[in-house]
Order: sequence, then structure tokens, then C-alpha cells
Amino acid sequence: MENINEHISRINDQLNALEDLIDASKSSFLSSKLSIDRNSIFDIIDELRVVVDDISKDLPNEIKQARRLINESDKILGEAKNKAMMIVKSAESEAEQLVEEHELVKKASAQAVQIIEEARKEAREFRKNAVEYADETLAKIEESVREAMDRFASSALQIDEQFNDTIGDIYEMRKDLRGVKE
Repeated sequence: MENINEHISRINDQLNALEDLIDASKSSFLSSKLSIDRNSIFDIIDELRVVVDDISKDLPNEIKQARRLINESDKILGEAKNKAMMIVKSAESEAEQLVEEHELVKKASAQAVQIIEEARKEAREFRKNAVEYADETLAKIEESVREAMDRFASSALQIDEQFNDTIGDIYEMRKDLRGVKE
């Protein structure tokens, strides 16, 4: 019995043989039709059917193997769950012992409060610095946009004046061309 990869390899071999047969065939004059040996094609199709039959026969074994692997993984998972439960129970037991040690809990609580307060202080300072940085950055961007806008307005005025001068020159040229003087 072959595994799935071997079956796939056999199928690919037959498909390659089919391609070779098509490539080697003669084409009809002024047509895209090919002249292919009919028996060769049927031989390849028969071989593909044999591969499909082999796959069908091997499939139940593949399924049995998959079920066996699933059962093994279920067994391993069950063992892992049991081990995890033992670890959790052990941790709970240790946690109860720690809770019973009152002074340790009080000290840890005091340290936690202190750490939280320091973290809040640092967060406020960080937030303040971030706001200042963002404000400075936005102010620079605002100034750059204003300068660009001023340059654009100045350029637009210059262009407008040039167009008006050009229109005036063209108008004068047209008057001269027609011999009209006003």
C-alpha cells in the first residue's frame, strides 16, 4: 500500500505523460485541432483510474491512522489536564498559606499601593510631556502651513498681475491690428 504522497506522484506522472502526448501531437493545417493517438490517451486515463482506485483502497487505512492519532492526542490532552489540575491545586494551597501569613499580605498591600501611586505619578508626567510635545509639533506645523499659504497668496497675486498685463498687451495689439484708436 502506498501513502498519499506516492499516489499524488503517480497522478502527476500521468498528467506529465498527457502533456507530453499533447506536445508531441501534430496539429491540423490552419487549425488549432490536434491529432492525438487515441489509445495512448485511454492508456493514461486507465492508469489514472488505477491510481484513484488505489487511493480509495488506502483511504480507510489513512482514516484509521488519523483516528489512532486523535485517540493518542486525546490521551495526552487528558494527562495534561490532570497535571494542570494538580498544579492548580498546589498553587491554591500555596496561596492559602500566603494569605494566612497576615504580615506578608499587609506588607505586599502597602507596596502595591506605593507602586500604583508612583505609576500614576509617572503616567501624569508622561501625559503632560506628551501633550506639550504634541502642542509644540502642531504649532510648528501650523506655522509652516501659514507660511505656505502666504507664499501661495503672494504667488497668486503676481500671476494675476502678469495675466492682466498680458491681456492688456493683447488688447492693444488687437486695436493696432484693426487700426482702431480710442
